[in-house]
Order: sequence, then C-alpha cells, then structure tokens
Amino acid sequence: MGAGGWDYVTGYDGDVEAALATLRARVFQEEYGDGARYGSLEDLYEDEEFMGSEGTHSILDI
Repeated sequence: MGAGGWDYVTGYDGDVEAALATLRARVFQEEYGDGARYGSLEDLYEDEEFMGSEGTHSILDI
C-alpha cells in the first residue's frame, strides 16, 4: 500500500477548524475547481468509490 506525501502552510486566526476549512476550500479549488468532475467538496466526499479506493492524496482526505 502506498502513501502520499504532502504539506501545507495556511493562515491561523485562533480557530483550527476554520483554518482547515479554508485550506480545504483552497486545495479543492486548485485541484477540482473546473467543475468537470465534482461541483463541490461535498460531491467529492460523496464519491465513495474514489475516496475509498484512491483518495486525493491531499488535505482533502483528512
């Protein structure tokens, strides 16, 4: 089984959950923002086959 390596730097304003949500939104836009496959982060998470077998190898998997 392989593993993906990644790291990110994002702003922090006293709320870890908000910082992660902002980062996830940014990464989703960068990777899937064209809307060709997923219209939203929720659409990505609903694709159980993709998320269960492959995942994004990014902060979106966390």
